[in-house]
Formats: sequence, C-alpha cells, structure tokens
Amino acid sequence: MLRARLRRRRPTLVDSTNTDAAHRDELIALAHAHGVLAVAIRVMVPLHRCIARQARRPLSQQVPGRILAQQHAATPGLPELRAEGFDLDALAAFGPDLAAALVPLGQDELGRTTGTVAIGAQALAVRYEDDGAQGHHWQVRVPCTDCGCPTWAAAHTPADLLAVHRGLPHDLVRDCDICR
Repeated sequence: MLRARLRRRRPTLVDSTNTDAAHRDELIALAHAHGVLAVAIRVMVPLHRCIARQARRPLSQQVPGRILAQQHAATPGLPELRAEGFDLDALAAFGPDLAAALVPLGQDELGRTTGTVAIGAQALAVRYEDDGAQGHHWQVRVPCTDCGCPTWAAAHTPADLLAVHRGLPHDLVRDCDICR
C-alpha cells in the first residue's frame, strides 16, 4: 500500500515508533526513489507521561515499561535525523512556496540547522530549534522590541515570516540576551 501511494505521489504518513535507524533508512530511500520528501515528525513526550498513558490502555495492548524506556532512549535527535537523510521540514511549517525559498546554510555552534528564506529582495535569517522534551520549532531573526538588538523569535506559520518581513508588530515570542 505504501509503494502504491508513493507511485501516485499521494501524501503518505507512516505511523510507527521507528527507533531502528535501518527501518528509517528504508523509508527514506523509498520516499526519495519515488521523488517525494521524507519528513520525520518527532514527538518527544516525557517518559513518565508515556508510562502513565500505558496504564490506561487495556492490559493486552500495553507495552512493557522497559521497552518504553528503551524506545524513548533510542529516539534520535534532530542532528541524527538530518544525517540520516530526512528532508528539511520547512515544507510542513511554511508550505511549498516558502520551503522552496529556504536556503540551508548549515549548522550553528549548537547544532541547529540555519538558513535564510528569501522574500522579495529581503532574506530572513532562520534556524530550527530542537529543545528536546520542550519541542521543536522554526525561529526567525528579529530586532528586540525593547533594545533593538537582534534576537530570535518563534516562527510557526508563513504569517509569522510575513510579519517580520513587513516590519509589522507580531506576537512572536522573543528571547533577547541583552535586556532579559
């Protein structure tokens, strides 16, 4: 069924824990062989919450706690997923037009993926922040509203990037090291 959907270039989601790199490699190769993006959706739930959710399932459907702990520990981080060949997930966040405008630059000193998004004649600096258990999200470089120095703000949608591009007020969360 997976191959048939990929042949027709239909959006396809493989719902699986996939803590085994060899299994992920197979899925990446299959997607790329059909000319589609391979995007990992990494959901990091604290282990204690996973265990609590298991307790609510029927006994016949519960995964043993030691297996949950092994899977949780084996969940790869963003750098590992990128190294395996998963495609940038800007497509999911910003849509095909802005994802196509993303120029990856590499990684910063903390391993975050960095790049620019060209909107008209302006290029916005962006990075992908993976906070582990806190979640992951795109950020865009903005001037701090208090001191004016450059800082990073969350960018969840194309509207967030457009607001920064136009210099409009926006509700993006800021983290300024100068006036914090």
